[in-house]
Amino acid sequence: MVTGSAGFIGRVLTEALLARGERVVGIDRRPQPYRHGLTVLTADLLDGDDLVRAALESADAVYHLAGRPGGTRPVARHRLATPPRQRRGAPVPEPPRAHLPEVHPQEIHMRNTAIRLLAVLLVLVTAACGAEGEGGGGGEGFDDDALVIYSGRNKNLVGPLLDRLSASTGLDVQVRYGDSAELAAQLLEEGDRTRADLFFSQDAGALGALSKQGLLAPVPAALLNRVPQRYRSAEGTWVGVSGRSRVIVYDPRTVTAPPKSVFELTGPEWKGKVGWAPTNASFQAFVTAMRVVSGEDRTRRWLTDMKANGTQTYPNNVDILNAVDAGTLRLGLINHYYWYEKVAEKGPNGVPSKLAFLPGGDPGALVNVAGVGALKAARHPQAAQKAMDFLLGPEAQKYFAQKTKEYPLIAGVQPEAGLPGLDTLNGPEIDLGRLDSLEQTLKLLQDVGLV
Repeated sequence: MVTGSAGFIGRVLTEALLARGERVVGIDRRPQPYRHGLTVLTADLLDGDDLVRAALESADAVYHLAGRPGGTRPVARHRLATPPRQRRGAPVPEPPRAHLPEVHPQEIHMRNTAIRLLAVLLVLVTAACGAEGEGGGGGEGFDDDALVIYSGRNKNLVGPLLDRLSASTGLDVQVRYGDSAELAAQLLEEGDRTRADLFFSQDAGALGALSKQGLLAPVPAALLNRVPQRYRSAEGTWVGVSGRSRVIVYDPRTVTAPPKSVFELTGPEWKGKVGWAPTNASFQAFVTAMRVVSGEDRTRRWLTDMKANGTQTYPNNVDILNAVDAGTLRLGLINHYYWYEKVAEKGPNGVPSKLAFLPGGDPGALVNVAGVGALKAARHPQAAQKAMDFLLGPEAQKYFAQKTKEYPLIAGVQPEAGLPGLDTLNGPEIDLGRLDSLEQTLKLLQDVGLV
């Protein structure tokens, strides 16, 4: 666990822990974007929130960085919070672990500076052991002839794939990993000074934001046409490379007929029986889609009614899935691939829950994509196109299907066994680029009291 995870030190520490494969819970009063492997809790430690208390008690280690040191002027985070750029294969140092058993939120004091000093040391070591020449903008630290990718997808998830990209194409691939929204903000700041050639985003919203600002170059038609129209930019500036569907996970031992729409979940028959994860980015993208498709008023009413109906809050999709399998929850709202990953690990007999893919264009059936776009300011546009060609080729698409359990988007590559075909899904008709309005969604969730 990292307290103060939205601050400068907290962000860099969190990135280092995620890069080494840790699952991290980040607590901060300020909203913060989701990363693969990160559970976000928007809360104040001193409020004694039950969810925060439970997370503290279950943590293996706590890095306590939260506090308001007197007389310290806030740091300009828009430049300093950039995650460290890493070369392929560069080792991430093992950070020290500070074990704090039986920690209660109100027993954590701002005077606890020892762990802060360890975190500062970690930042310095990470900067020294990572790529040389870190900086807040432009092209510092990258080789002139390298294809530079800003990746909003986690290194553990796509690092092996980008190694294959390098081996297959002969390109020298250098990567800056981070959160998709933060990297998009950095690209907006860098403008035509950026050293990035390609942006690999976890979601379509960040790509849509860059496209609206005119930062992305047109994708060649031959590449765009490999992907169904609904999973690429309407302006032709980015293209999806893998897909994921929102689903309802349910316990067939107690639920014989799962609902056909998320709007049914406000009924009395589901009171206290549903789980969701409001701080999770995939949930927030789903709420954004509901805002776009069903309108602001209906979305607010649904969130308010769900809260009043006793919907149970969990930190992430995995905990919801585990609660349904344990029989402590009837059903929950998650992404499909978490269930398939668990089945691959435990076997079909080890996972009692089932999935319901919703019909009729329901917002709860949103199919979002991870995608790529080449920067107009790219120094190596041809190399960026080679990378897109690889990511839309059979090798990469099979990787998404087999390793991450996502939907491949090109014809001829089959999804994981048992997944309904991509063309059979009935998600809402929506321009995925319009999912860029996350700020409005966060404000709505805050107004309703969910984050």
